[in-house]
Amino acid sequence: MYGLKQSSRLFGRKFAEVMYLMGCIQLHSDPCIYIWERNGVKIFVPVFVDDITLASKSAEAQDAFVAELATHFKLWNLEPTSFLLGIEITRDRAKHRLYLSQRQYIVNKLAEFEMTDCKCYGMALAFYIIRT
Repeated sequence: MYGLKQSSRLFGRKFAEVMYLMGCIQLHSDPCIYIWERNGVKIFVPVFVDDITLASKSAEAQDAFVAELATHFKLWNLEPTSFLLGIEITRDRAKHRLYLSQRQYIVNKLAEFEMTDCKCYGMALAFYIIRT
């Protein structure tokens, strides 16, 4: 499929077919996100072109999901995600927190507009997701 003008569309169609076969549902609000659920365990599967990330409380369910997915596609496991689509991901497992930062994006935008020496007075925004 690589090299064809329709490659991404064909891969997207094939991937959706496999996700449905595996029992995933596709969100209507964001068709790039699939949800797999069995026995009260959910796995969230966001997709960007041909890159996927898995998010779940259950490592065992993730392993089973990856094993099943590997029967359909050749996979590369890049291990825990630390940077995704311009967002830096930092984990504090002891406190069950996940921090998301777009610091590098902001630094790049400041450089683009020649504002790297600008002054910022206490404006900060932080988000975190608590995992129970």
